[in-house]
Amino acid sequence: MENRPETETDLAPRASVVMTVYTDQRFLDAAVDSILTQEFRDLELVIVDDATGDHVVFEALARRDPRIRIVTNPTNLGPAAAANRGIEAARGDIILRLDCDDIAEPTHVGRLVAALDEDSDLGLVGNAVTLIDEADRVVGGQLMPETDLAIRWTILFHNPFYHSSMAYRRSGFEAVGGYKADQWISHDHYLCFALLPLCRARNLAEPLTRYRLNTQGLSTKHSKNARNRTHPIREALWAKLGLTYDLYDDAFARDMTEFIRGHEIAVERRAAAYCKLLAVLRVFLAAARPFERAEDADAARQLAHGLVARMLASPPLRIHEMLRVCSLCWPLDRRAATRAAMKRLAAGLKARLRATRKWLGEAAKIEPSPAPSPGVPALPREAGQARDIAEKSVEFVLIAEAGILEAQALLLCESIRCFAGAYSRCPITVVSPRSSHRPSVSTLRKLEQMDVEYLPIEIESYYPQYGTSYRIHALAHVERRPGPPIIIQLDSDTIFVAEPDFSLGASSAAARPVDVKGMCTTGPGDPFDSYWRKLCALVGVDYDHLPIVHTTVGSQAVRASYNGGLFVAKRACGLFQHTEDIFRQLVAADMKSWADGPTYNTGTGVLHGEATAYWGTSQAAFSLASVAGNHSVRLLPDTHNFPLNNLAGLPAPDAARLVHIHYHHLFSAGSAEANPILDGTLALPAAISEWLLARLPLQEQPQPTVTTRDLALDHDALVRTNHDLSLQRDMLVRDRDALRAERDAILASRSWRLTAPLRWALGPFARRR
Repeated sequence: MENRPETETDLAPRASVVMTVYTDQRFLDAAVDSILTQEFRDLELVIVDDATGDHVVFEALARRDPRIRIVTNPTNLGPAAAANRGIEAARGDIILRLDCDDIAEPTHVGRLVAALDEDSDLGLVGNAVTLIDEADRVVGGQLMPETDLAIRWTILFHNPFYHSSMAYRRSGFEAVGGYKADQWISHDHYLCFALLPLCRARNLAEPLTRYRLNTQGLSTKHSKNARNRTHPIREALWAKLGLTYDLYDDAFARDMTEFIRGHEIAVERRAAAYCKLLAVLRVFLAAARPFERAEDADAARQLAHGLVARMLASPPLRIHEMLRVCSLCWPLDRRAATRAAMKRLAAGLKARLRATRKWLGEAAKIEPSPAPSPGVPALPREAGQARDIAEKSVEFVLIAEAGILEAQALLLCESIRCFAGAYSRCPITVVSPRSSHRPSVSTLRKLEQMDVEYLPIEIESYYPQYGTSYRIHALAHVERRPGPPIIIQLDSDTIFVAEPDFSLGASSAAARPVDVKGMCTTGPGDPFDSYWRKLCALVGVDYDHLPIVHTTVGSQAVRASYNGGLFVAKRACGLFQHTEDIFRQLVAADMKSWADGPTYNTGTGVLHGEATAYWGTSQAAFSLASVAGNHSVRLLPDTHNFPLNNLAGLPAPDAARLVHIHYHHLFSAGSAEANPILDGTLALPAAISEWLLARLPLQEQPQPTVTTRDLALDHDALVRTNHDLSLQRDMLVRDRDALRAERDAILASRSWRLTAPLRWALGPFARRR
């Protein structure tokens, strides 16, 4: 029942904001305040108490402002049915929804009401949102499809509105029969689906709503199999277009959804997603829609050109996939598709010419291998075939920043080049994630001498105090780039002393278990068990599906958590991107692994407090990502990621069998502990011991003052680089002119049968008109 009866003297407000409340009332006051402080005053706030039992709370709310009306349900009906009751009791012609954990900006109601008033055909309007966490911190934003046509395109794949941003006319709501009461989570999605045939829709570009990422919200608690609830919507919409809906593979559907939302797709998965999107888009643009206007033609062009431009700017990896995408883009944007196809063909031709020149040069003259630097053992002579396979299949990735990290990175890169056997010539990418922590010029020169790619980027961490977070973001960034099919993520404070075993077989990834239990759980009764169960609930993983692994030290059985010093993963699986997504969720939910950050002696020094509050979550996020994606993880032998700092707690190892060593702080100058390698406790082969002895202890690399000599050297390097670029430019121009001449000759010829393979490659670009 309502808290007060309606009388004949009550004037109906212009707009009614409806809010339903059940168990989670932590943010209720803030949500209510955001409505009471709106610049638009001709409104009422209808709050539905869905059988919370907290009558005192709602009676106090009713006394705060005469515009507040309370509807009390004697039994819990669920959010959809409760909203129906609230709207039935509301008196405004325009209905707005706000969940009780979200915040409306001061102009929220006024802007939505004005949009509906300006356009009589408009019956559903929303806006962009700002994403906040449970501590009210901004963690991101989300732009929404703005035009009616873009909204109808988006709903073919996912919901084009945030519920708390929606406003609609009461007449339309009543015409479709209100919310589907049996849809507790997706009732807003079904309402949009029902309203679109009756009216035009729009999203305002302004972020007028703050949407909370709430770990106790219904969407989070019921996130498992979320798409299954709304497959009937998409099946019906696709059927109207004459298409058969087939996006039941959640990973494939997620790629397209994320792309439509403005995010990138992993390069190995782009071709399939792009082709599917383009096939549906062509049918969608040709279909008739209700309430069509002249402006829809411009919206259609913008939609098509925008998607085509994004696809061609981030193309698939393989040339035949790229040409297939270009042929599908051609009817939508002929100029852009033709330009992209010709550019890719020219690049492919250039690469073939370069490879041919290199092969001819090597065949004509085999030069002796250069002598190794003093103190560096010669590269091992492995079988050429094994080395070639490894070089094409693996990319090493590590972090280097000013200070001790750059010294560690140099040592690690050198150990790969010297001792990694078949993997010694594999690509190595050293990432510098912060402009304020760039390595020194001397370090960059040494990396260049070892043929290491230096990748300076600027990353905004979700939790910058936790230094490992930059590694999470850097790996996701590298994974999104084109590259070899396997990524080897390395902690910088590790070295290789023999050829590793990175074979994956049918597995998607490989790693070592954690060294010690730490924040892992041994099961019920463990102090961290409830934390892991909450983690699993947060990301939609079944706790019981977490495999059991045994810690390296002590062999304790714990739920799967792998050591972050060495991760091996197939690029196409997107594991590092999923790890970043899960870490973002952890931070947004303020799920620190430690209430008071413990003290750890790490490779970058002694850390504690905020720097270790999330200690272990990077490893937990990787473990959860692997389980969530049904990716099997192969356990690497104990010769990999060997924890040198825990030597006393391990059985005596066979030093001759060790492959990869995680030394943490033991190689740094001033380490309080002795180095077991150098004091003879762990006797590595003599060549490796001598190599290490010449380089230890590691010293921090302070950023040097730039001298006149440095500037002169840099100037000479720039001159040489400019000269090289000029030569490459001239060669590319010649190749382009030759390709154009060949193309013109083919197009002028009538012998089309002789050029069928080229016609297939060029697709519609070679067809005569």
